[in-house]
Amino acid sequence: MKFARHLRCVWAAFTLACAGFVGAQTVDVVLTNGLVEPHSLAVDSSGSLYITDGGGIFGGAHRVMKFVPSTGSLTLLAGDLAGGRGTNENLTPNAGFTARFYGPAGIVLARGGLVVADSANHTIRYVGFDGVVTNIAGSGDPTISGPADGAGAAARFNTPLGLAVDTNGILYVADSKNNAIRRIDAANNVTTLPVAGLNQPNGVAVGDNGMLWVADTLNNQIKTIDTNNVVTVRAGTGVSGSADTFPVALSAQLSSPRGLVWMGASAGLLITDSGNHTLRRLYTNTSISTYSIETSVGSPGQVGLVNGATSTARFNSPIGLAADTANGAYLVVDSGNRAIRRVQQTPAQPPIANPSIGVITLVTNLSTGTVTPVFTAITDGVFNNDAIIAVTAEANVSTLLSSGATPVDPFNDTVPAPSTTVTTYTLNSPAPQSLVAPLPDLTIKAQSIAGGRISSGVVKARFQFVTASPQVTGNNAASFTISNATVGAQIYYTTNGVDPTNVVSSSNFLTTSGTLNLGPISSDLVFKARAFKTSYSPSFTVSTTFSPSNFVANTISFGFQNGEGSSQFIAAAGQTNYSPVVLTLLPGQKMYTLQFGLSVSNLAAPALSSTNSLVAFQSRLLNKNNTTPVTYSIIPPLSLTPTGGFTNLLFTNNNLIGVGWVTQPPDTNYYNTIGQDLIKYSAVHNTLFDSGGGQVIVGAFGFVVPTNGVTNGSTYGINILRPSATSDGIKDDVYIANPTNGALLASQTVTIGSPAYLVGDAVPFRWFNAPDFGDTNLLANDVAQVFAAVVFPGFFNVPLPGSDFADAMDSCCGTGTNDPPTGLLRRDTNYTGSVSLGSETNINFIAFGDGTLDVADLFVTFRRSLDASLTNFMRFRSNGVQYAFASSNSFRGLVGQSVSSAPAPAPRSGRSAQALGILGDPTSVVFTAGESVAGAGQTLNIPITARVTGVTPLRVLALNLNVVPLEGSPALTVPVQFVPDPAVGTPSMSEAHGSAFGAAWLNNAVAGLSGDAAVGTLIITLP
Repeated sequence: MKFARHLRCVWAAFTLACAGFVGAQTVDVVLTNGLVEPHSLAVDSSGSLYITDGGGIFGGAHRVMKFVPSTGSLTLLAGDLAGGRGTNENLTPNAGFTARFYGPAGIVLARGGLVVADSANHTIRYVGFDGVVTNIAGSGDPTISGPADGAGAAARFNTPLGLAVDTNGILYVADSKNNAIRRIDAANNVTTLPVAGLNQPNGVAVGDNGMLWVADTLNNQIKTIDTNNVVTVRAGTGVSGSADTFPVALSAQLSSPRGLVWMGASAGLLITDSGNHTLRRLYTNTSISTYSIETSVGSPGQVGLVNGATSTARFNSPIGLAADTANGAYLVVDSGNRAIRRVQQTPAQPPIANPSIGVITLVTNLSTGTVTPVFTAITDGVFNNDAIIAVTAEANVSTLLSSGATPVDPFNDTVPAPSTTVTTYTLNSPAPQSLVAPLPDLTIKAQSIAGGRISSGVVKARFQFVTASPQVTGNNAASFTISNATVGAQIYYTTNGVDPTNVVSSSNFLTTSGTLNLGPISSDLVFKARAFKTSYSPSFTVSTTFSPSNFVANTISFGFQNGEGSSQFIAAAGQTNYSPVVLTLLPGQKMYTLQFGLSVSNLAAPALSSTNSLVAFQSRLLNKNNTTPVTYSIIPPLSLTPTGGFTNLLFTNNNLIGVGWVTQPPDTNYYNTIGQDLIKYSAVHNTLFDSGGGQVIVGAFGFVVPTNGVTNGSTYGINILRPSATSDGIKDDVYIANPTNGALLASQTVTIGSPAYLVGDAVPFRWFNAPDFGDTNLLANDVAQVFAAVVFPGFFNVPLPGSDFADAMDSCCGTGTNDPPTGLLRRDTNYTGSVSLGSETNINFIAFGDGTLDVADLFVTFRRSLDASLTNFMRFRSNGVQYAFASSNSFRGLVGQSVSSAPAPAPRSGRSAQALGILGDPTSVVFTAGESVAGAGQTLNIPITARVTGVTPLRVLALNLNVVPLEGSPALTVPVQFVPDPAVGTPSMSEAHGSAFGAAWLNNAVAGLSGDAAVGTLIITLP
C-alpha cells in the first residue's frame, strides 16, 4: 500500500489583522439556551464549540458541553447533565456522562483533545472528544489545595481558572488563589513561574516569542511575563475604572479583566473587561512606541443582551474568549447572559469540502505510450494486489491523515482521528515507502483544514487486501497450471484432502504460479491449494479432484513415431549405432535441470565389450546465442562448480551411461537461463525444435555393435532409466514417464541387419542409421545437404561421426576391389584421379568414401545426380565389413533419365584443389584474405586471392569465409557479400549467414585460376 505522495500537514494559525478588527464589526448571538453559568470555550477545526458550564451560588451545571453551530445541536460531552458535581474520572469512550466536575472554568484545545481547569476540584483535567476524562495534575479533591509543585497528582492548585497552551504543547495555568502562573510540561510536571505581584489572575494567553499575557484580575491590570520571568505592567493603573486615557495604556483603568486572546502583533490583545461589561483591545501604538488601549465592544457599566454594531452592543459579565477562525470572528462567553456571542470581523469563508480517498490506476495509451493516472474514489474496497492509495482535496488546504486496523466492532472506532502532528523526514531519516502500515484490513481517515475556514468532515475508507484464490487449470495430474492474481503470493497445497496452511510440512507443500507435475496416480487425488501473502488475508481454499483416467505424462523415449528424430532401430555388426532420445511434452513445460540413465544389453546376441568407450551420448539441446544473426550452440551435460568452472555430468559403468544437466536461474555461464530453459531449443539435423511444440530432441545414445558372432536377426536392448527434472532448477519436480508399452517406448530392441543405402542419398532425414534416411534418388536436396556439411560444418549440418548417414554423404574418394566370395566390392585405396572432368569415367570406380567431407564429395554427388551414364553405388555392413555394389542411376524411380552433358573438353593434365587431379601432379592451392585499416561504419572490399601451383587451373572448389570480431570488437550488423572473379564464374550454390559466406563452384568448363589469381572480393560493412 502506497500513498501517491507524502503529505505533511501543518496547522496554520489564523490571525486577524489590526485593520480588520477596528473596521466594520457586528455582534450577534450564537447560543442563548441550555447554559447555566458558562465560563470559557474552545473551538475545534470543524467549528464545533466546547463550553465549560460552571457553578455559582444558585447551584450549577458542572459540565462540559458541545455545540455544533451548523446543526444547532447542544449536547453533553462530559459531566452530569443534571448538574451534579464530583471528582469522577471516565475511562470509557462515549460515556462522559459518568465523569464529574466542580466549577469547570478555563478550556483549551491541547493534547489531541481538551484541557479543562476544574477550579473547585483544584485540578487540571484532560477531556477527550469522545468524553474520556482523566486527571493531568492536581489533587482531584475539592478539600485539598495548595501551591506545591510536582508531577501529576503530587502537584497542588488553588482555584485554577485561566488556561493557555503554546506551540510546544506546554500548558500555562492562571492559578488564581495562589496568585501564580503555573507551567505543566508534556510529562505533567508542574512548576511555578518565579514572579510576584499577582492578585488572583484569571486569564493567561501566549503571545509572540514566548511572551505570556496575564489578566491580573483583582489588580485590574494587564501584565506580561517574558522568557526571563520579568513581569511588566502593560495596561491599568491598578485602580478599578473604565478610562481608556488614550494614548498611553498604563494610565488607563480596567475593572476585573478576566479573559484574554492574543490576536497577533498588529492586532494586539483582546480582553474581556468583565467588571465594565466590555471588550477592550490593547495594542502597540507605533507612533509613540508604547501600548494604547481602547474599548472595542460595549459600553462601560451598560449591561444587557443587545446585538448590532459594536458601539451599541451590550454584554453582561463577559469572561471567556476564543477565536472563531472559520468564520472570521471572535466568540465571547457572555456569562451573565448565559449566552455565547460572536463579534464578526470579516465575512465567513465557505467550509472546506470533504477530501476523497481512493486509488490511482496507471492507464497506458497503446498508440502513444502515454501513461495517465486515473483516480477512483473508494469507500470500501477489496484488493488482490498493492494499490496506490491517494487522497484528493481542495487546493490551498492541508489534509491530515490517520490509519489503523479496521475495528472489529463497528460501534467502537479504534482508528485514531487525523492529527496535526508533523513528522519531519531528512536524508538521515528518510520517509518510508508507505505512510500507512501494511495491514490486511486497513481504514484510512482524512480531514482537510485551512486557517480561517471550517474544516472538512473526517472521511474514511476501508481497504481490504485479500490474497486471490489460486486458479487450477487442467484435469491432468501429470501437468496442470496453478496461478494466482496476487503478485508475490505463495501457494501452499496438499494432496491428501487436508486444508493447506502456510507451514511447510510433510503433507503441505509450497509453490508459486506455474506448472505442477504430480506423479502417477492410481485413484482419485484431491488437490487443495490456498494462497498467502504477508500483510494480506489468506485466500479461500480451492479444491480439485484428479482422476487416473485423465493422467497423461511427459514421456522420454527412443524416438518419435515419425519424422525427424524417429528410427526403425536396425543396426549392423561393427557399426556405431545411434538411437534418438526424445521428450514428448505436455503444454507449458519447463525444465532447468534434467537427468536420466541409458543402458544397452544383449538380448539375443553376443555380449558387448565392457569397455566404457563403447557407449556414448551426444547432447542436441541448444543455447540460443546473443548474436546477429541468431546462432545456437550445444548445451553439453555439465554442472557449474563452486570455483566457476564446469564438471562433465556424463559417467559410464560398463554398458550404462549417466547423463545430467544441472544449473539454476539466473545463471548464464552454462546456458542463458534468463532467456530460456534447458529444453527450449533442440536440433539434430534439419529441424529446429521448440519445446512449445511438444517435442524435444534430447540427444543421441550410441553404442558400438560387436563384430564377432553377431548375425542378422541378433538383438540388443536399450533402455532409458530413472528420468527426472526440475521446473525451477531447485526443487519443483517434473514427472517424466519412461513408458514400456505404447507407441513411444523407453525400451527398444535394436535388431541386427544389413540395410543398404544409396551413396549421396541424404533426404529425407529421419535419423543417422540406415534405413532411417534417403529415398533411393539423388536430387538437388541431397546435393544441398552435402554442400551444407562441407561449406557450413556446424552441428546442424555435420552428421554424427561413424554413422551410416555420415558415410552416405562421403561419396568420394575410395575405390573398391572385388570380394570374390561375395561378388561385392570392398574398400581398396583412395582414388587420386580427377572427378571434376565431365568426361572422366573413372568416377565409376569410386565406391567408397575417404572419411572426410569435402568438395570432392559434393562434386561426385552432384555429377551422379545429373549424369545418367555414371554408376551409383549402394553400401551396407555385414559381419563387421563394409561392402558396396553398383546400382542403377535412376531419377525419381526412372532409370537412364539425366540432363544432357556438355561436350568433353580437351584432355588436361592438371589437378584441382583438394586432391582432385592426377597422380604425380604436384598441385596445391593457398587462399589469402587481404588486410585493411578502416573506421566505424566504413565499407571495406577485401580481396580474396589464391596461389595455385601445378599445370592445371583451379576450376572446382568449395570456400567458406567468416568474419570474426577480435578483442572485444562488436559483431557485424550488416551481412557480408561476396563478388566472385569472372575466372571462376558464378558459384553453383552459395549461402550467406550474417558474417559468414559459403559457396561451391562445380562448373569444370570455366577457365579456372592459375598462379596468383583473384578469387573474388568480400564486402564488409563495419558497425
